[in-house]
Amino acid sequence: MLYLIVNILLQYSLNKKAAQNITLIAYAILKAKSLFMRQIALYLPTDGLKQSKVNRVWRFFHKLKLSDLRCYKAFVNFIL
Repeated sequence: MLYLIVNILLQYSLNKKAAQNITLIAYAILKAKSLFMRQIALYLPTDGLKQSKVNRVWRFFHKLKLSDLRCYKAFVNFIL
């Protein structure tokens, strides 16, 4: 399922790493019980230490810069 969403996001001229990060974070947000970074990090479907997952969530929200927000619209339409 996650690969399907990544492929849909790739159609909107987004690089593969950004598409994977958007998909993983969105999946974790949907599964998390709250919107705290540590809670979201618990549900990231990746291997690694808990602190590494927290860092990944932090970097996503604080450093991700996309000039075109069409990929977010496509993702929201697909999920909803």
